[in-house]
Amino acid sequence: PHSDNRRLIFRFLDSPDRCISSLDSIRISAMTDATPPDDQAVQNGITEALSKLTTVSHIRPNKLRKLVCKSTGASWTQFQSSLEQMIGSDSIKTKLVEGEKVVLIDPAAKQQGSSGDDNNEKVITIEVPLAVAHHLTRKGRRKQKNIESTTKTKLVVSGTEQAKKPNDLVKLDVIKEYGAASGEVGENASEAEETAIKHLNAAQIHIENMIKSYKAHPDRFTAKRAGGTLAEQKKAKKLRVEGAKRRAEKHQHARDKLAAAADVEGGKMPAKKKKQRKFY
Repeated sequence: PHSDNRRLIFRFLDSPDRCISSLDSIRISAMTDATPPDDQAVQNGITEALSKLTTVSHIRPNKLRKLVCKSTGASWTQFQSSLEQMIGSDSIKTKLVEGEKVVLIDPAAKQQGSSGDDNNEKVITIEVPLAVAHHLTRKGRRKQKNIESTTKTKLVVSGTEQAKKPNDLVKLDVIKEYGAASGEVGENASEAEETAIKHLNAAQIHIENMIKSYKAHPDRFTAKRAGGTLAEQKKAKKLRVEGAKRRAEKHQHARDKLAAAADVEGGKMPAKKKKQRKFY
């Protein structure tokens, strides 16, 4: 092997372009010699990828293709043909979202993918107003991700399609998985269950506090209207003008009072005091 490496180095020093082209040909031949997976393996990869997506209700085909091609080694063309076969056989459902076809994630597939002898799962279902659900998923799901990272749980919102008003209730599932996935098995199974309950209770407290805050201040949970920033600036300017007007009227009233007192006593109007600078 050492002599082969020296020979390759000398070839590179003599003619680098020729050496690089030979290396490219070796790499291309290695890629072409690899046997592609069959259609059934690609379809199984699609089903497995969909079962792992527990926090969303649908996924774009382009994102699904990246997941499946990375796990199975299939080409983009092979993935597309396998996906069309599964859609044609009603194994996968699709719908239009904002004019784009997306792949729906079946809840039964989620449960099937996450089920196992050593995997356990606890779920708490909470009814929250639609405004709170939108507040969780607004700005790139920032609130939802913060709660999930803090409590080590997953939040799944459902029923938003039927809700129309901000006070309409939707379902929020707080999911905590424990067992083999977290390494808590055998003797630590009971401790893992207790920890899972604590995490669920912590997430429930966060959600209940958000509901209380919404009931006390519902305007904080409403999305800003188009041009809301300009409207807020106009309102702030109006308040500043009114405040300045009130202060001017107050000072003028004090000056009028002093002038009336001076006329009664026959004296002169006191001179207006100048503001003195303070030097520290």
